[in-house]
Amino acid sequence: MGPGLVRAILVEDSWAAIRKDPVLLGKFMKIWRGSGSKKKAIVAVARTLIVRLQACVISGTSYATRVLQ
Repeated sequence: MGPGLVRAILVEDSWAAIRKDPVLLGKFMKIWRGSGSKKKAIVAVARTLIVRLQACVISGTSYATRVLQ
């Protein structure tokens, strides 16, 4: 949903985010293995990323990658 340009930028940012954030990479791999589709997996990561970014804007904090435990 939303403007195509914003969606495209968010998907590109999601590809970069899975290289930096191990939690997002884990989500990508889990969905990719389960569905067999990289497109579905990256869209799921994009949704998670936008929810995190929205929370950062609301709380006024900086985005920080999460660490797997």
